[in-house]
Amino acid sequence: MNTLIPQYMNKFQCIGSKCEDTCCSGWKVIVDEKTYRKYRKTNNPILKTDFQKKITRQRSDKSSKNFAKIKMKENGDCSFLTDEKLCGIQLNLGEDYLSDTCSVYPRIINAVDNSIEKSASLSCPEAARVALLDSRKMEFETKIEDSRSNYIVKKIMTQKSSTDEIQLYFWDIRIFSINLMQNRDFSIEDRLIMLGIFCNSLKNIVTQKKYVKIPNLISDFSIHINNNEFKKIFEIREKNTKIKLALCEELIEYKVDLGIRNKRYLECLNEINDALLIEDVISKEEKYNKAYNDYYTPFMEDNEYILENYVVNYLFKSLFPSDSMNVFDSYIMLTVHFSLIKYHLIGLSGFHKKLNEDLIIKLIQSYSKVVEHNYLYLSKVLNLVKENKMNNIAYMTILIKN
Repeated sequence: MNTLIPQYMNKFQCIGSKCEDTCCSGWKVIVDEKTYRKYRKTNNPILKTDFQKKITRQRSDKSSKNFAKIKMKENGDCSFLTDEKLCGIQLNLGEDYLSDTCSVYPRIINAVDNSIEKSASLSCPEAARVALLDSRKMEFETKIEDSRSNYIVKKIMTQKSSTDEIQLYFWDIRIFSINLMQNRDFSIEDRLIMLGIFCNSLKNIVTQKKYVKIPNLISDFSIHINNNEFKKIFEIREKNTKIKLALCEELIEYKVDLGIRNKRYLECLNEINDALLIEDVISKEEKYNKAYNDYYTPFMEDNEYILENYVVNYLFKSLFPSDSMNVFDSYIMLTVHFSLIKYHLIGLSGFHKKLNEDLIIKLIQSYSKVVEHNYLYLSKVLNLVKENKMNNIAYMTILIKN
């Protein structure tokens, strides 16, 4: 099938037991019906009994994709994970015996019209490295690939047969958004603010169902950006740091209350706590601003492409704006992710008295695994933002800029 990929996907390859984390721990492992039937039929002396004991049928929300699940160990590891951090099923039976979930990860597969799109979740350390650490702008290419799996996350139609009229302009919105986020004439924060203003205007068009205005909106915004007409908005200063810190801490505390098992992310949180939150004669705002000025900013001045790549990958893999009836909600979630990652990195830089690629990969990878894959938590985050009446461009600007 025609498959659109970011070019970093050509470089990605699982590094197996060399990986500093494992995809076989920390979440549920779903088994599709086809794979489950293969497991039940195997005569492999090592795995036959284990399949019967360690895989159970789903009792609720059952489907051909969500047919069974693997029992996890008390420490959160998959029951088939070996001491060498390798998959016991693949070692004994081969890759063809992996479930859809396991064979696809960390790839994310979407369908746009009659084409497939394939990108990667950055919850995999190696995927995070190849996606984020290339200083060149992320580029995309179309390849002809065999479709090994039908594990499609999202599917949209952009043709006249679409029941959602805004999807007729999906590619216009998408190309504009990605081009904006790769416009290095502006800081990554300023680019995100301009995207927010655009999404807010787009939301108003959708609400009024005046979809034919979308091309003119894109054209007008392109002119405004080229003429640097958003300059006054960009001049917001750190006077609202306290608001950002309060919201970030509340969101993180809420996640901690729900439970976190990933050791890498917990290590990051402990270091951030030591750097920013432990009571001292110096306030946390002062600690935060010092870490931002002394360690975070000097590194990001030359390496801002890392955050750019994160945002562009997020836009692509999520088919942004995926929820066409709530365009600004999609933008809010992007902003929350960006702001939390920035908060974490500033805290880590304060603890280590430096910032480097290894710290960034550790944080973004573990954050993605703990937060981006937890859809229940993310829905509660969005509700929290709305309940506190922060779902507007003014608050999003505070979160981004400070």
